[in-house]
Amino acid sequence: MIIKNVKKWVDKIQSEYDNLINVEIVTDDAKAYRAILHINSYMAQIVIGEQDFAPYNNIAFEIVGMKNNKMNMLYCWYDSEKDDINSIIEHLDTGLLNVLSD
Repeated sequence: MIIKNVKKWVDKIQSEYDNLINVEIVTDDAKAYRAILHINSYMAQIVIGEQDFAPYNNIAFEIVGMKNNKMNMLYCWYDSEKDDINSIIEHLDTGLLNVLSD
């Protein structure tokens, strides 16, 4: 369910921001999804999968880029057991808006 909804979100933003965002789907199967979003001088990564040794429950969202000639973590969010799909989408939107407004 999470993968399906996040894929819809990625498709939506790719359509809405076609001239600003380049999407690269790295993994897309029933148990895992990984997308790289290239946005100006930033790179965002969405990873969905089993947590094993990761600091997240199902999904990790990280955005890094160059600012003042230094690597900068603009946004970083990991879900927990308490997060539902609405919360996940809100965090994805928040990270995207941070990049677009920077």
